[in-house]
Amino acid sequence: MLDWSLKWAEKEPNNASAWGSIGIAYYQLERYLDAVEYYQKSLKINPDNANIWHALGRTYNKLKRYPDAAEAYQKSLKISPDDTEILYNLGLSYFLSGNTKEAMNVIEKLRNLDAEKANILSNYFNSIPKYKTNIETDNNISSAIKIKGF
Repeated sequence: MLDWSLKWAEKEPNNASAWGSIGIAYYQLERYLDAVEYYQKSLKINPDNANIWHALGRTYNKLKRYPDAAEAYQKSLKISPDDTEILYNLGLSYFLSGNTKEAMNVIEKLRNLDAEKANILSNYFNSIPKYKTNIETDNNISSAIKIKGF
């Protein structure tokens, strides 16, 4: 895929999708810094591509650059505000960066769009004793979140 994508970008240097496909190829090869470079090239041409912002966020997560990942996910959500996969990944980035307050806010928003994904994310947080949370849901599907252990 990488060779094909490189040739495509060479033939069409102003095609954001070509540069994005190089980023995807590098991501698949676990060459995350290279993936970031090509996602950024793609976004310079087309900054309104939610999928590439999302891919950039996933790549930053792999690099443990969680604040950068959260920023990329936020930009993706401005374009696709109800994308639950992006919301899930944003919540995960907040959590991994230690920003549990924002992570809990994302869980609440996600709960209104996809309760199953919200529960998966919440259960992930609950599985780590340092960040143990107690989530109680009332009849209106809103939640009261109490962080314990801080």
